Amino acid sequence: WDTMMKIWENCCSNIQLRKWMTKWMTRMGCAQLLPPKNNTASWRYQRGGRRTSNLLQNLQQAASSSSSSSSAERNQVVENDATNDDNNNDTDDDDDYFFQHPIPDTVEDVMHHLLTSLQDSSTIVRWSAAKGIGRITERLPSLCVEDVLDYMLERLLRRQQDDDASLWQGSCLALGELARRGLILPQQLELILEPLIVPAIRFDTKSNTNNSTTTTTSSASVRDAACYTYWALARAYAPSVLKPYVRRMSQALVVTSCLDREVNCRRAASAAFQESVGRQGAQNFPHGIEIITTADYYTLGNRTDSFRTVAPYISARFPDTYRRPLMDHLRQRQLFHWDIDVRILASQSLGKMSRDMLLSTTATNTHDTHTHTDDISYMTETVIPTLLEQSTNSELVVRHGAVLGLAELMPVLPTIYNVDGSTSSKTTTTTDNNSTMKDVFPNLVAKLERLRLYRGRGGEVMRSAVCRYIQCLATAQTTTKFPLTVRQQVRLLDSCDEHLRHSNENIQKAAANALRVLMRNYFPVNVSPSARLQNRVVDKYVRLVQTSEYPAETRGYAMALGVLPKKLLVYSSLTQVLGECLIPAARPTATLGRRTMTRDAETRRNALRALTSIAMEVGIIICDDVVNTNNTNNNKNHHHHDKEEEEEEESTTTPSTTTTTSPPHHFQ
Repeated sequence: WDTMMKIWENCCSNIQLRKWMTKWMTRMGCAQLLPPKNNTASWRYQRGGRRTSNLLQNLQQAASSSSSSSSAERNQVVENDATNDDNNNDTDDDDDYFFQHPIPDTVEDVMHHLLTSLQDSSTIVRWSAAKGIGRITERLPSLCVEDVLDYMLERLLRRQQDDDASLWQGSCLALGELARRGLILPQQLELILEPLIVPAIRFDTKSNTNNSTTTTTSSASVRDAACYTYWALARAYAPSVLKPYVRRMSQALVVTSCLDREVNCRRAASAAFQESVGRQGAQNFPHGIEIITTADYYTLGNRTDSFRTVAPYISARFPDTYRRPLMDHLRQRQLFHWDIDVRILASQSLGKMSRDMLLSTTATNTHDTHTHTDDISYMTETVIPTLLEQSTNSELVVRHGAVLGLAELMPVLPTIYNVDGSTSSKTTTTTDNNSTMKDVFPNLVAKLERLRLYRGRGGEVMRSAVCRYIQCLATAQTTTKFPLTVRQQVRLLDSCDEHLRHSNENIQKAAANALRVLMRNYFPVNVSPSARLQNRVVDKYVRLVQTSEYPAETRGYAMALGVLPKKLLVYSSLTQVLGECLIPAARPTATLGRRTMTRDAETRRNALRALTSIAMEVGIIICDDVVNTNNTNNNKNHHHHDKEEEEEEESTTTPSTTTTTSPPHHFQ
């Protein structure tokens, strides 16, 4: 023993040696304990007979229609299960049996080392320690199991703020092993579900290291282990035992299967949910079969589909059970995720759920009005105020996610705040609604600029989010009237111009998309644009493309000319844009400005794309002068071709039959 302890102390750098030492510790602990009667501890929880017909019966009950006879049969099954559970959990004075054979002190040292190994840096060592704890606990009295649970619970709660992924994963694996063997009694489930399992399945932290692979692996391993614990609980315990916790379990599993970042965690949660539906029955998991067929193994393999398709479908299909947990998870966690791609997908998913919620509100029946009114109140009193408050947060991740969330909610805000009277929500007065719509949302961009939140690290990320916000705000005008004053419209246009001259091409594209929607839905034109609007938009962009010596400006404003609407490209403007600006800028010999010899390929590329966009927007009309010139050139070419054929015939000595060819087609 002393020799092995020295080896244990000196095996810190060797993962394989630590793993085999953990397994040796487990075998030493089992050898020091007498096996229980019938090789199983009689105090442990034992579910009634696990026949295949139980699973088949649960599935048949889910598919069959609800009738009085089937309800009576299900109630009888639950009563029989509860009776079997009570009979199987009767204690045979096993504690007296263990007290007659004292537990050696070596076992306490073994359990200490195994519990310490749950925090090892290697997953394989933690997994070996979890299995060892399960095997040794089977040979201990029930009082010792309570000590093990208390130790893990106390250690996790004490170090909960440390976000130690190794400790969380090892504890979840150990709890899963204990639950799978029935070593956690029903009265102890309340102690582990809320403090341990529910936070573990939502565990996702950004480590201090710059290695994203390490961050992904450590956080995902905790959530995967939590899914294993859920799977073990559903497999080991009867429906009557887990019935008080079924709603929380189902919501946590559905949220993880749809909105988790990692594909293995989404599939693990789906597998645990499928096991729960099969083992616990349809009476505990309503709509379980339909959710399983919707969120299956292959559908959840794509993260974009999981966020943008599966999650909104479940939210709209089962609003009473899953809409609020899904939206809470998005607004509390995924919108502020450390991964920018997850933040973007979370904002899109939240916007899709909100639009589906409003569609169900407008199509609701009289007896469902209270439920949908609660949903509207939830948006106006919880979701939107929280995002507005977080939009000026000092942390970049929080600020960026809040702006994206508000951007995707923008098309439904006029309806939610009852500006046009389309809903029946009475959460606030009409005056307050109009004040909120006219002041808060349109002035958010100006507020961000006034606080200088574009500067410093992460400024480019915020610029892209603001461009998306302007685009969504202008898009809301096409569906519902979003009130904007002339001053607010010009302020948003100035923000787009500021982002068009940025050196990052992605920001320029986002600004061009925002400008496209803004100019089409606002700045009305009767017959022709006013001189002020013409000078502010078209003349300004043309002048900067022609005279600017900075490549970022010429690229951005050449791109902007291609997204202008038809109402601004009247005949005089079109001649100026094409003849004086874009066509010269697209030539291979084009240079920046008028005094430099610098050429820029990206400016020429954007000018060519702008020419194509303008042609598709305005349409091409070929003038008569151009048609006559083309016909004259074609006739000259045809005459020259006939003259060459005659000279070739005269030069030949042998006469031959001349074959006439059809003249080339003229350009129409």
